[in-house]
Amino acid sequence: MRALAMGLLLLVAGVLTVSLLQRYRQRNAIDVPIYANLQQIEVEHRAAKLSGPLFLLGAGAAGDVSGMPTRDPGFPNAWLAADKTLPGGAVYLVPRNAALSAPCARVQRLLSALADTRPVSPLVRDFLSRHCVA
Repeated sequence: MRALAMGLLLLVAGVLTVSLLQRYRQRNAIDVPIYANLQQIEVEHRAAKLSGPLFLLGAGAAGDVSGMPTRDPGFPNAWLAADKTLPGGAVYLVPRNAALSAPCARVQRLLSALADTRPVSPLVRDFLSRHCVA
């Protein structure tokens, strides 16, 4: 009986491990091209600090991309996918922990201007509204 219980426990653990690995691989298959595209944009624009929010149309795997100035001299700009979000409600952001320094009024003007023409995820709108500076 004890051997049967141990066997069942090992079987369940194995199935759970395989399931988690498959989910991780599927997520990475989606995430990697988007993050790679955002990193490429970040490198291309690192030398010029943005003075305010910027919007790039159809920038590649990331789709429409928004650029925001940051408080980090090493990474003066942050880039996020405007119409794609991660499962669980997180945004695609490079660098990932960027401290945005875009003025809220300018962020809101940009989002208002895009409202009728470009699909910006509600989660991205909320993220930008919460992380702008007054």
